[in-house]
Amino acid sequence: MVMKSVALLKVGRDYGVAFLDLGIAGLRDTKTRPVKYAEQLETIQQDIAQAIPQLGGLYVLDTVLEDSAGRRYLARLYMGGGIVHYVVLASPKNALRGVLKKLTQQGWKVLLLVEKKTVKTPSPETDVR
Repeated sequence: MVMKSVALLKVGRDYGVAFLDLGIAGLRDTKTRPVKYAEQLETIQQDIAQAIPQLGGLYVLDTVLEDSAGRRYLARLYMGGGIVHYVVLASPKNALRGVLKKLTQQGWKVLLLVEKKTVKTPSPETDVR
């Protein structure tokens, strides 16, 4: 699975409150670990750790979230002392904008959003007579 959207959010909330916020945003924890996506999560972490070096000293928890439409999201929570400081959300589809809007209404802050979009080029015109 290729991730098309990746977002880094600053949370600063207790573990239980963070999952409550995710639930209010329409995401539920599937209680599964993203074992087959571990390599992609590590690549994302390496790229983000260059921008935010504080992530290196925090405990990491990986999980898979799902919305009501069945879309799956990978989440990596960066925690220390029972507080979720940062969350990385990744989606194989460009479906993060709606979730991010709901999370920012809960007080989360979007630090980084990367979306991969395809650019449609016009087809070359041919002169057929």
